[in-house]
Amino acid sequence: MQVGNTIRAKSIIRKWSEGDSYYLPDEVPEGVVGKVVGQSTWGWNIQVGENLYKDIPTLNLEVLTQA
Repeated sequence: MQVGNTIRAKSIIRKWSEGDSYYLPDEVPEGVVGKVVGQSTWGWNIQVGENLYKDIPTLNLEVLTQA
């Protein structure tokens, strides 16, 4: 993961027997596409249009294109 990557934010939902699920923070729309603009204490900051979402875990970000 690096600044400038185009990403898709998504939850990882698994069956209980397969391990933990990782949900997006409530304010982040499922499947939203944006750019990584920086790293934060708990994850990554992503820009989607005029919206800035902070602290998104790496596991919840799918890289679509690399910077």
